Amino acid sequence: MPRAMHATNRWLQGFQYFRAIAICEVIVLHTAMIVQLTGLATLTPQKGIVVVVWVFTSFAVYHFLFISGAVLYNKYSGGFSSSKSLSTFYKKRLSTVVPPYLVWSTFYFFYPYVGAVLLFSVFNYPTATYSSLSNIAQLLSEYLTGLAVGVEHLWFIPLIIQLYLIFPLLVKLYNRFSKRGDVIILSLLFVIQLAYWGLFMPAGPTPFRVIFLSGIFYFVFGFYISAHYDSVKHKLTKVNISLISFAVILATIYYAAISYRVLLSSVTVPPIPVPTYYVWLDQLSGPFYCLLLIVFYLKLSMGWGEPRGFFKGAMERIGEDSFGIYLTSYFFTIAFALALPAVGLSIYNLAFYPTAAFLTLISSYFTVQALYRLPFSYITVGKPRKRDPGKQHPE
Repeated sequence: MPRAMHATNRWLQGFQYFRAIAICEVIVLHTAMIVQLTGLATLTPQKGIVVVVWVFTSFAVYHFLFISGAVLYNKYSGGFSSSKSLSTFYKKRLSTVVPPYLVWSTFYFFYPYVGAVLLFSVFNYPTATYSSLSNIAQLLSEYLTGLAVGVEHLWFIPLIIQLYLIFPLLVKLYNRFSKRGDVIILSLLFVIQLAYWGLFMPAGPTPFRVIFLSGIFYFVFGFYISAHYDSVKHKLTKVNISLISFAVILATIYYAAISYRVLLSSVTVPPIPVPTYYVWLDQLSGPFYCLLLIVFYLKLSMGWGEPRGFFKGAMERIGEDSFGIYLTSYFFTIAFALALPAVGLSIYNLAFYPTAAFLTLISSYFTVQALYRLPFSYITVGKPRKRDPGKQHPE
C-alpha cells in the first residue's frame, strides 16, 4: 500500500544546509568562470587553482535538483489522493518559480541592451550602438528563446519546471518499483542520464541541458535519500571524513585535468582542438563525480545538527534565501568583476576570486532581505525556505 500523503512530511535540517552549500557553489562557479578572460591557453599556477575550483563547483545546479527531489518527496511521498491535491501542488510549485523567473529573465536579457543605450546616449561611449535594437522581431524571438532555454544562469528553472510537471508520475513509478529494490530503478535512471549526457551534451553550453533527462537521476536520487534519511545519516556518520575528502580531492584533480582540455575548445579564440575522447570522458565522468560530491556534502550537512553558533546560523539563513540569492547573484558577480579591477584588484590576482565571491554572496543576501520587505516580493524573489513550526524534526 502506498504511504499516506504527507506521512513523512518533517523538517530535514541537513537539506537546509545543503541548500546553502549549493548556492555558495553557484556563486563561486560564476566568479571562477571570470578566469577565462585571462586566457586559459597559458595556464599559470594561479589560473590552475581557479580552474580546479571552477570544475569543483560546476555541478551546483544538479545539486539543487537533488535537494528539490528530496524535499518534494519528503512532503508528497504518498502521491496525490485527488485531482484537487494535484492541482494544488502544481499551483504552488509553479507560482513559486515562474513569476520570479519571468522577472529576472527579462532583467538579465535586456540589461545589456539598456547598458548599451546608456553608454551611447549618456556617456557617448563609441563602441556602444543601437544596431542590436533595430530588429524588434528578432529581439523578441531571442527573448522567447531565452525564456525557453534559460537566460544566462537561469537555465536551472526551465529544467526544474519540467521535473515539477512530471513529479507525480515519478513518485508513482518510484513507489511502485522501489518495492522490488531501490537500486534497480536508480541504476536504470543513472544509465539513462549517463547515455543522455554522452549523446546530447557536448562541451560548452547547450539547450539540451534544460531537458529533464539531463538531471532525472539526481532528482529521483533525492527521493531515495529522503525516504531513507535516518538510515543514510546513520551510515554517513560512520564514514571517515578524511577518507571521503581524500577521494573528492583525487576525483577533482582527475576531472579537472579532463575538463581543462575540454574548456580550451570552448573558451579560447580561436578554439584549441581537443581529442574527441576527452569530450566523451568529460561527459561520462561528470555524473559519477557529481554523485560523489552529493555524498560528500550529505556527510557534511547531515552532521551539523541544529543551527547553533555563527557558522551554522549563517548557513541556515543562506539556505532559507537560496532561491532569491540564486536569482540576484549573477548581477553582483558581473558588477564586482568590473568594480574590483577598477580599484586595483586585477582578475590576474588570485585574491580577486574569493573577494568577488564573498562580496557577491553578502550583496545578494541583503538585496533579497530588502526585496522581502517590498510589496509583492513573492513575484521577484519567491518565499524563503523556512522551517514550518508544525513540522516534526528528525533529530
